[in-house]
Amino acid sequence: MPNLFRIRGGDFREYGPAAAPQVLDWIRHGRADRSTPARDEESPTWRRLADYPEFAAALPPARPQGRPIPGGPPSLPLPSTDDLRTRSVSLSVLDSFVKGWQLITRQSVPLLGAGGLVAGVTLVLLPLTFVPFAFILTLPAALILSGPLAGGLSGIAIRAWRGHRVQVRELFLGFRSSFRPLSVGYLALVLFTVIAFSVGAGVVGLGISAGTQARDLTPGAGALILTGAILTPFLALIPSALWGFTAALIMDRGMGPLEALRLSRQVALRHPVRCILLSAGGAILLLAGLLLGGVG
Repeated sequence: MPNLFRIRGGDFREYGPAAAPQVLDWIRHGRADRSTPARDEESPTWRRLADYPEFAAALPPARPQGRPIPGGPPSLPLPSTDDLRTRSVSLSVLDSFVKGWQLITRQSVPLLGAGGLVAGVTLVLLPLTFVPFAFILTLPAALILSGPLAGGLSGIAIRAWRGHRVQVRELFLGFRSSFRPLSVGYLALVLFTVIAFSVGAGVVGLGISAGTQARDLTPGAGALILTGAILTPFLALIPSALWGFTAALIMDRGMGPLEALRLSRQVALRHPVRCILLSAGGAILLLAGLLLGGVG
């Protein structure tokens, strides 16, 4: 009996099981490339399509490119996973926000609708955390929902950038295709952020404690409070700067959470200042959107 394969398409859905001739047909029509996640039906492990001898010869040479879905439109170029690991991929902060705005203007209804749904969930859960004992339910709910929703937003943005017509319901693809890795990756990001935030907040606490003991705001206590106030937002941005690409890598490349966290950090460390600026800009937009009732 011939081996059967499954692949993960550009819409983050699984296709198959399909015999080798069908997969070769997808390759010939440009609907699968070297970086397309694939696995043998008998194995739970996802590998690159290029790692299978049955398809290696039929695949074009490695080059930065996206991965169209079977039957979907041609994709726009995105760096391959090999390029992300071995090359310094260019990153322009201003260009990122400009292209993001262009995406919104081209497909405003689904993109703003998906963002509005996520903001709505946030605005519902946030006030409930201040209700006595409600955090016992809202905190786990937020942690369970946030990872897959972040993956869904990343997936919609990637598909829109590739030229696909996206829909609001694609926001929930993360729950179906990558729930566990997205949840683990998000929990790791939250943990890193809490640790980073605690360092800055701890410095502020030391300053307040020193001022309380002296019964006056001494220069030393004031310096500690000011230093902590400056450090806290900066340190809180570092985790999202280092690991902010994790959800996109999990959704688009079918990676496990640890592999995606490592690769995100590896890419970000090549452009540390730009990634911090990108993270800061995203945080400002997020805050502004929440203040506007979820718009933006």
